[in-house]
Amino acid sequence: MAISIRNCLGPFLVKLSENTNRGRRLNVALMTGEKVLLESDNKDAALTTHRVRYESKRLGFANVVSIMLESLTSCQITHRSYPWLLVLAVALAGLAVYFITLPGSDLFAKAAFILASASAIAYVLTRRGIVSLASPTAAVRFRATSRMAAERFIDAVESAKNDRYYAGRQNERPSMEKIER
Repeated sequence: MAISIRNCLGPFLVKLSENTNRGRRLNVALMTGEKVLLESDNKDAALTTHRVRYESKRLGFANVVSIMLESLTSCQITHRSYPWLLVLAVALAGLAVYFITLPGSDLFAKAAFILASASAIAYVLTRRGIVSLASPTAAVRFRATSRMAAERFIDAVESAKNDRYYAGRQNERPSMEKIER
């Protein structure tokens, strides 16, 4: 079953035309016949009909990677989290409940509850999915906002690569020569 590029838009992916006023835009000089299909929400990566383009600019560092769809060999999603923050939040919440039962320890209960909340929030904020797209000579890695969004992006890349492959196959003409025996 073919996956349509339009069906692959999610919270991580946005239509390029809808983001003219939201932050910086990825600077992609398009080739003849090339169209931008998708762009990441942080504007670091773009999928076009011909390639995947990634730009990263930080203080004193700039990186631009462009991989043609024909050269793309693998797609990967890596998830990273810090479960110890969640364990710490549960332990601190238990400690807060214990302090509530002791007379005169309301301050400790409040402090434990605040630290438990901060740990739980830190856990949620530090969970991330990394989308990796690789060719034999280069790789593009960028952060996704959710697992579903990362999967949708990879589905869109695979669909665009498949469309590009079959578009190239239509231009091939089979040999009309007969083999003489």
